[in-house]
Amino acid sequence: MEELPIMSGEQNPKNDKKDTYLIGGSDLEMHQIKKRLKRSGQEYIDKDLKWGAKIDDYKDEIKKILEDEKIPVAVELSGADKVEGVVDIDHHGEKSHRPAAISQVMDRAGLKMSFIDELVAANDSAYIPGMETKIEEHRKDFEARIGLDGFERLKNKLINLIRAKDRQIQGITKEHEEQAEAAVKQLENSCGGLLTIVRMLHSKTATVADRLFGKYKNLIIISGDGEINFYGDGKLCKDLQTKFEGSWSGGSGFGKEGENAYWGINSDKSDILEYIKKYIDANFLQK
Repeated sequence: MEELPIMSGEQNPKNDKKDTYLIGGSDLEMHQIKKRLKRSGQEYIDKDLKWGAKIDDYKDEIKKILEDEKIPVAVELSGADKVEGVVDIDHHGEKSHRPAAISQVMDRAGLKMSFIDELVAANDSAYIPGMETKIEEHRKDFEARIGLDGFERLKNKLINLIRAKDRQIQGITKEHEEQAEAAVKQLENSCGGLLTIVRMLHSKTATVADRLFGKYKNLIIISGDGEINFYGDGKLCKDLQTKFEGSWSGGSGFGKEGENAYWGINSDKSDILEYIKKYIDANFLQK
């Protein structure tokens, strides 16, 4: 897999106390954050956590950091906003109005965002549409150098590279990809085509969401390992988060009707699918 480039930047000396960054669950954004912190000489601790990482995972480290009169900066660690002395960097759920985590880290560290950093941020906040928008901002400059056809090829290459790298860092294997391919072939359509249902063994949902991008209005993936993930209407995602405790959510459209977001939960609740169907029927089909 091609390595994503980075650009160095100047460290911001505005803080008297030194920051120590605590790294959250592994994905492409977190991978790029670590690269930038390491290259610029910033202090960080990485415990190789998975999605759903919590501030309690760093309980002992936080105590030591504070004793050393440094500032613990939590990057996408749930519960961080409730721990005194900890700086909370996140942009998921109710914090989806904030910039992407990498943008917040780079700003705090006084580092300049590269074009690749911006694409990683767009991918994490707004998925493929976000990357398309970011690349389109540079259309004029790229077309002047490589022409219209060259620009379109470059756009597709960059998006495919970012998505493939993200899946790789999430630990997605060839077997996961093959199982997703088989599951997609057995997908179901419901609610007049407004809801696509996919059932598969694992919960590496990017394998399905990437394959079906642009081909669904709302998508629910029900996994054999107990996870349920939904991609679609932002207002519905917020409604699901409110109704079902212990879930996760995010996306730039979270809480906004007609915009895109995501929601997920580890649950054996059989009523989630029916709840989504009833919501779509009441809010979209009957309008």
